[in-house]
Parts: sequence; structure tokens; C-alpha cells
Amino acid sequence: QQTTKKADYKIIESEKEWQKLLKDSSKVVIADFYAPWCGPCQRVDPVFQKIGKKLQGPYVFAKVNLDLLPSLCEDYDISSIPQLIVIKKGKILARKLGPKQVIQYLQNMEFRE
Repeated sequence: QQTTKKADYKIIESEKEWQKLLKDSSKVVIADFYAPWCGPCQRVDPVFQKIGKKLQGPYVFAKVNLDLLPSLCEDYDISSIPQLIVIKKGKILARKLGPKQVIQYLQNMEFRE
């Protein structure tokens, strides 16, 4: 009987922590780029937390506050939020913009389990 590990859930607080996360090539990083003052981001947050803490598999759900890490806006060409970016082995696999797209993508992940 194989046990599936729950996904990890992290709040990224430094560029060093972000780079370390990306170096783990065995994980798929699902990053929610947001800002605390962003109303639409606040609609995404409960769904992101629920699915990030429930889903099983090789995922890391990462909350990235762009007020604390503005350089990542440039690195990932982020001009509006909320934005969800899915990264594996340094490559962007998916990018979803706006609360409707982000929530829909996350809910689809939940139902694929």
C-alpha cells in the first residue's frame, strides 16, 4: 500500500526562500502572486488555502506577497494580480490571471484528485 504525501503549503517571505523552493525539481510549484491590499486576491485566498492544504501529491502551494518581493514581478512579467503560476523544473506550465480564472483552475485541480 502506497501512501501519498499531502502537498506542502508555504508563505514565501524572501527571494532566497523562493529560489530554494524552485530548486526542488521533484515538486510542482503552484504560486499565488498577490498583495494584501488587493480585493480580488482576497477572494482567491480561501480557495488557495483550502486546496493547498487538502491536495495530495508532489505539489508546493506558495503564497508570494509582491509587496515584499517586488523583483519577482519583473522576473515573472507580472503586471496584474491575482496571478497563479504553475512551475516545474524552472518552466512555467500554466499562468492564470484574475480571480475567476485562478479559482476555476484550483477547483479543477481539486476534482482531478
